[in-house]
Amino acid sequence: MPTKEELMQAIDNLELQEPTFDTCNKLVVYNSLLDRYYGNTPTGVLYNSDSEFMKVAGHADINKLYEVVDELMECLALVNPKLYNGVIAKLGG
Repeated sequence: MPTKEELMQAIDNLELQEPTFDTCNKLVVYNSLLDRYYGNTPTGVLYNSDSEFMKVAGHADINKLYEVVDELMECLALVNPKLYNGVIAKLGG
């Protein structure tokens, strides 16, 4: 079984290639293996950290992760608008 890193590297390499049937077919297989054996990890994620948040978030369903972060950001906007605006600015907003 390929490691998570090997699958992610293969996916990244395929995403740079011409979108042929063969390339798309391989992407489906590799993404399915990645999801089944290593959790719902979005492709192209290169950030890695040993923080408690990333240890938990790395195994979370991506939709649940967005839901929780969205709720956290709404609270942050109310409690500390300056910090909220700084985060939004860092994200390119």
